[in-house]
Amino acid sequence: LASGTYIVGAGSTLELPNSSSIVFLAADLTLSGKGATVQSNTASLQKSLAIISQGGTLNLTEGDAYTTTNALTDKGLLALNNGTLSAFLLNVLATGTVDGYGSIENAVSNDGNVIADPGTLLLAQGVTGSGLLTIDPNSTLELQGTVTSGETVTFAGSPAELHLDTPDLMFGS
Repeated sequence: LASGTYIVGAGSTLELPNSSSIVFLAADLTLSGKGATVQSNTASLQKSLAIISQGGTLNLTEGDAYTTTNALTDKGLLALNNGTLSAFLLNVLATGTVDGYGSIENAVSNDGNVIADPGTLLLAQGVTGSGLLTIDPNSTLELQGTVTSGETVTFAGSPAELHLDTPDLMFGS
């Protein structure tokens, strides 16, 4: 999707006629609620999306669970508002941002900024890279896996909480 704003509600499908697989997302796409999906004539978004382009937004809200076996590269914005992402890998590049609350069930390679805001953001697997892990006011960042030494945790206000499920695996600063 190259441009525009799209909102798909719970249990709904946005069907894109005469289009090929959606590999790049440069538009603003909201999947709001369980069962919200986008379908082209060749594949669902979950089977084809590889890159959130700079300027693009994938917004997962209201308990939407986005599951894919692909690696997903974020050059734009992945917004979680009580959403869940489960991918092979999430690769957040320097221009990329993950912002919100919910859970990321896979490993994260972060050279951008992952922001817990305004609730609890769970990173269920390890975090590698040289990016920022930011905790906004009234937020919690919960880390369940290894965090490499290149990652930097920043408290952007108070109250903010960092929850380390395995503190001996935290090598970031």
